[in-house]
Amino acid sequence: MKSEQLDKLAAALAQAQAEMPAVPMNAVNPFLKNKYADLAEMIRVASPVLAKHGLSISQQPVSVDGQIGVTTTLLHTSGQWIEDTISLPLGDEKGKSLAQVAGSIITYLRRYSFGAIVGLATDEDTDGNAPAKNHERPEKPYQAKPEPQKANGKMTLEFALAETNRDGVKYGDIDTETLSNMANALAKMPKRTDEQERKLTAAQTILSARNGG
Repeated sequence: MKSEQLDKLAAALAQAQAEMPAVPMNAVNPFLKNKYADLAEMIRVASPVLAKHGLSISQQPVSVDGQIGVTTTLLHTSGQWIEDTISLPLGDEKGKSLAQVAGSIITYLRRYSFGAIVGLATDEDTDGNAPAKNHERPEKPYQAKPEPQKANGKMTLEFALAETNRDGVKYGDIDTETLSNMANALAKMPKRTDEQERKLTAAQTILSARNGG
């Protein structure tokens, strides 16, 4: 959704993006030891630049038909705005209450929605010792085979780790919370394609391995 006019917002956003630095990866995945930028760091870096150009972001949790989501709105002082809503099914997770699961989903969706609506780039924190580089995607995203490699009738962990999401990021490089949310969303689908079934199996295989299963 958007306001009828977007000229002032678009001009302000273009100026803000030209000045926006890459967001340092300030958090570490406890399982994979890889770095990522958490929501607080995204807000800390982006807010001053957005405010300079009359922009702000509002994020509201929403709940519709058993799904938990977030509506993210980018506003301009002129009154112009754009917004979008994204949601995931609220499923059960071992060792977590529904409130904790909902909180995890909301945080996850807020982080990705915030970065997406502003166009943020994340990078390693060089602590001022080296110039920032653009966050790079794999040169050649992994192309999953039609049929998963199996051992004893089950998908191998090696194959599961090499599965990729729509952005070309390997499942093995995705943090456990995000991967669990992805698996829950796929599991809630009443009908799944062969590709979605493969991705669900890959996510479940990795989650099981990380949990010692």
